[in-house]
Amino acid sequence: MARAVVISAVQSFRDVVLAPLQEPGTPEQRLAGMAAALSAFYDGGKDACILALMTVGEGRDVLAPEVRVGLQGWIDALSSVIEDAGQPEAVARERAQNAVARIQGALVLARGLGETAVFERTVEDLPRDLLT
Repeated sequence: MARAVVISAVQSFRDVVLAPLQEPGTPEQRLAGMAAALSAFYDGGKDACILALMTVGEGRDVLAPEVRVGLQGWIDALSSVIEDAGQPEAVARERAQNAVARIQGALVLARGLGETAVFERTVEDLPRDLLT
């Protein structure tokens, strides 16, 4: 059951959040589209990340492959757009990993503090931070 939930969550994330990264447009436009979709997907930081929740407790070992696929897909998609903007592969991958870490951390802070400003700011700054 938990595996099916994670697989469904990963697919929904791809369909909603990662889709703008594959659309035509400049890297800036594609990242801005992803940022808007990300904000909507997590309700401005009010909703928790199902992948993060599934890495706690017993689910960690059982669901690790599915969680890894979801996170790696996100990193790969971001890295590709950053490379399209002219960054070397190693720089693009590092920036993509850092972006995912920042977003996940912002979600934890937003939920823990009961205020979404940190998530909103992180998402808003993301396109600029990834490309400069």
